Amino acid sequence: MRYVVAVAEAGGFQHAADRLHVPQPALSRQVRQLEREIGVELFHRRPTRVTEPGRAFVDEARRILADVDRAVEHTRVVARGEVGTVRVGYTMSAAFDALPRLLDNLYRRHPRLEIETGRRWDAELVADLHDGRFDVVVGHNLAYVPGLASAVLRREHLAAVLPIDHTLAGRPAVALHDLSGESLRFVARRLAPHYFDFVVAALRSTGESFEVHESADPRLGTFGVDDFGGFTVVPSSAGGRLPRGVVCIPLTDPLPTVQLDMVWHPDAISSPAKLVIESARELAWVDW
Repeated sequence: MRYVVAVAEAGGFQHAADRLHVPQPALSRQVRQLEREIGVELFHRRPTRVTEPGRAFVDEARRILADVDRAVEHTRVVARGEVGTVRVGYTMSAAFDALPRLLDNLYRRHPRLEIETGRRWDAELVADLHDGRFDVVVGHNLAYVPGLASAVLRREHLAAVLPIDHTLAGRPAVALHDLSGESLRFVARRLAPHYFDFVVAALRSTGESFEVHESADPRLGTFGVDDFGGFTVVPSSAGGRLPRGVVCIPLTDPLPTVQLDMVWHPDAISSPAKLVIESARELAWVDW
């Protein structure tokens, strides 16, 4: 079929052979054999012209060849893992910046991938990964679990979140001692024990001590500071996406950095999920 279409488009056997990079006698034999098999002359010879039945064959051949090309390309795309569904779990802190950037990168590079996302508290996230509800999960300072693979995608500083009418809200940066006497409003430890312990220990490492109000408020990153005062801390990447009524201000204290982790089960990873991991690792080297 490709030979017949090439002869019809080139207007001759020699031109078609040159285009296809095959010997002209071999091309002519193939076309003549096809004509004998179907019992129809497809070309007039000397000069070469497409017959009326030949035109019908060329039209159908073009359609069939296009379908074949699409089937081959689709097969190759599937083999590369670029078609399929990947279930990505994420924590609330990752929803501000990391997850949107990851999804944007995936949609640009692998538009045929279908990404299903689910937001969980940290304690639920790794359990759902273990149970097969997610293929990969993303979050800050996720607890280490034996048997799971992980990659650190980013390290960033913590920043303070204050009510917009707070006396310190207009400052370009604050130190923890400026917040002395304030209460720290943070996610309940039972929901994110590893992250909770990390943040509380980081703040105490400066010598400051704060009364901690634990909350299960589902609002991202504020935990009610706009309603009840006090302050909370979030990864600095969250600063541009917080709800109205609060401001995010850098902390000047030399606090440990919080890390953004991606975790997956190495023994149950699909080809599409591998593309998600590769895309996340590429972004890890970008200054997010």
